[in-house]
Amino acid sequence: MQSDMNLLPEFNLKYTSNDELLYRTEQLVQTERKIMHLVLAHILEIMNRRLYADLGFDSMYTMMTKKYGYSEASAIRRIDAAKLLRSVPEVADRLKSGTLNLSQACLLQKCLESDAKKGEATSPAKTQEILEKLETCNGFETRQVLAQEFDIPIKIQDIVRPQKDESVRLEVSFTKEQFEELKQAKNFLSHVVHNGSWADVITALASKLNQSKMGKQNKLSGPVKSDLGSATEFRNSIVQGPSAAQSLKKRKAFSAHLKREVFAKANGCCQYVTPNGARCGSLFQVQIDHDTPVTWGGSNSINNLRLLCRTHNLLMAREMKLIH
Repeated sequence: MQSDMNLLPEFNLKYTSNDELLYRTEQLVQTERKIMHLVLAHILEIMNRRLYADLGFDSMYTMMTKKYGYSEASAIRRIDAAKLLRSVPEVADRLKSGTLNLSQACLLQKCLESDAKKGEATSPAKTQEILEKLETCNGFETRQVLAQEFDIPIKIQDIVRPQKDESVRLEVSFTKEQFEELKQAKNFLSHVVHNGSWADVITALASKLNQSKMGKQNKLSGPVKSDLGSATEFRNSIVQGPSAAQSLKKRKAFSAHLKREVFAKANGCCQYVTPNGARCGSLFQVQIDHDTPVTWGGSNSINNLRLLCRTHNLLMAREMKLIH
């Protein structure tokens, strides 16, 4: 028997055209932003009237978690964002337009409250300046901006904490230059460390060094293999099976010099460009790909080589009818 969701036309998206799907998603996102602003406005008014007390709750937080079913973290984010809306009404327009998100509003409010507790209230003009700097920032960049604007102390000391399952929690501070090096290594290892865990990235780097020094495989993490080869080879092996993979082994491998040249030409980023001219630019799981596949007569010349992330490598394969 079909579920209720399958019976509702608005949920049956299987036969929706690409254009219609994208249009409807855009409309829903805009509606979601508007609803979020309205939810925050209602939370703020309930807080102002202390209606949670009339209903037997000791706080707005308790009311949101027990009456409305929010998780603890979701309730805190919305309460903090509502408080920011109280002191900076312009936040409403930023939330509706998408230039500020809920997490950013929560983090900013915590910083403003921290300064207020120290007797260093942030001026409205300064708050507006910070809001402008937060536009288009991701979570990491948001924390970076707030750390600079609110002069959050720098923590230098390394902290190593044992945990009950014999794992270890490590807290380390990196300089900007050190972290850029580490991020680049993480991108290069994205074929090996698929989940992007920093622990796995650091372990993979350590394992590689240990192997080079000790001449044997690290027992804990296993061998770390470099995977900067041809995405076309990967694609063809999927399409044509093991026999194709065996024949590919006979082909001349890319030289280290050629690999460096291709990566330098692409700045290490995926070179896929959308029909409207936007470049992907992803650093995750990039591989050298043949613009014209070898099976179609493509060569290993620099002009026929490019970098593609895994997502766009598979997209190109589908467009070339190599996979379905």
